Amino acid sequence: MWFKSSKNHRKHGASQINMQYDERGLELTTTSPAAAEALDEVLTQFLNYELAASKTLKTVLEADSGFVMGLVVRAYLLSMLETTAIRPKLVESHTAACAGAELATAREQAHVRAVGHVVKGDSMSATREWEAILAEHPHDLLALKMHHYTTFWTGRSRALRSVAAGVDHAWDESVPGYGYVLGMQAFGFEENGDLERAEDCGRRAVDLNPEDLWAIHAVAHVLESDGRSEEGAKWLDFPQDQFKSKNPFAGHLWWHRSLFELEQGNTETVLDLYDTAVKSASTDFYLDVQNMASLLKRLELVGVNVGDRWELLCDHAKGQIDDHALAFTDIHNLISLAAGGDFDSCDRMIESMREFANTPDNYAASTMIGSTVPLSKAIVAYEKENYGAAAAALDAIRHDIDNIGGSHAQRDLFTQMLIDASIKSERTHAARALLTERLTLRPGSPADWRRYSDVLNTLGDSDAAAEARAVAENQ
Repeated sequence: MWFKSSKNHRKHGASQINMQYDERGLELTTTSPAAAEALDEVLTQFLNYELAASKTLKTVLEADSGFVMGLVVRAYLLSMLETTAIRPKLVESHTAACAGAELATAREQAHVRAVGHVVKGDSMSATREWEAILAEHPHDLLALKMHHYTTFWTGRSRALRSVAAGVDHAWDESVPGYGYVLGMQAFGFEENGDLERAEDCGRRAVDLNPEDLWAIHAVAHVLESDGRSEEGAKWLDFPQDQFKSKNPFAGHLWWHRSLFELEQGNTETVLDLYDTAVKSASTDFYLDVQNMASLLKRLELVGVNVGDRWELLCDHAKGQIDDHALAFTDIHNLISLAAGGDFDSCDRMIESMREFANTPDNYAASTMIGSTVPLSKAIVAYEKENYGAAAAALDAIRHDIDNIGGSHAQRDLFTQMLIDASIKSERTHAARALLTERLTLRPGSPADWRRYSDVLNTLGDSDAAAEARAVAENQ
């Protein structure tokens, strides 16, 4: 059994601290068995993307208001709202955790230091802290999840894979929560192109825990990367009330379902999913903004008139011009402003990005000058129909923007915009090269084969165009 009953475990100076243990045997500095038990429940709810996690966390801190790991978890949950508006509450949680850290274990103290880095937006230092925790305590699921989440938003695919793989020696089905580790490993493998291993880990994770949205999501990524859109749509074929107890991450699964439908040309289905599932979440949450803006732009790229759907996003983005928490969210707010034709707000946002770039020890700030601002300017050029300038700008940075965060699937929007801008600016040879590259990596896309056929026809290669069209029709 991994759970151990509480006992007097260690001395801190002259004081004897009554320790508790989590369900994987990690020490918790609290005298309250109820707080320790509730914290296990919070972590499970957090990893299952349950809305109830925040409410349960209140129970933890009611049982022990000075519980260091309870305060750490509160800070982590607040930070994942990814808005500067929560910084005062984040600082408050960190200050309270620091007050009790002296009597906490070395592992708990490391979490408190990680929170301090999170407060500053110093993602690199935070991830190093979590890696150090995991080297000594590979059962620390909280450290693993926070590392995985934060590394994702820095675009460091190899770190996604290596750290989740690095704890494998300590895990099997006898350890509570093993499925979550498999789900994180699955996503890390997928983002590094190891699709077979990713699919195996992801499906095993879902078998162990059908509530693990991240594992479901990892398998969806495999199917997207492998061009298996019909299978992907079936994998995510859930009733729309399936995720009613889940937090807004559930909307991202509907976004993935929409991509599969879009790949198959089912644009009316995609619009319906947008209106009933993707849009139904709150635009105050950063991931909803990313999902909605990205999906609308992808629809427009295939010629769909999205009507007045940009208005909500554009209005929201006007209030986010100086809210720099994630570079990836900045980009999608910028997309919304540009698609809505508010180029004055775009200019103000880009200037705000430049000013934010001077923020010390902040990861998002470090991406501004080299990646986020150039990408933003390229998007504005595209929406102003300056397609030549947009194509040139996007082409210049396309290999260097992983650091804005997100997945390959999410960043693929910018490749699609580059291809479209290249075609519209008659950079036809460049478009052919881009589509050749794309189809070499993802040969299962009928939409890409059709675009490739059109480009080949423009170049006068009618035989190759006909072959490409036949491939599209036979998929």
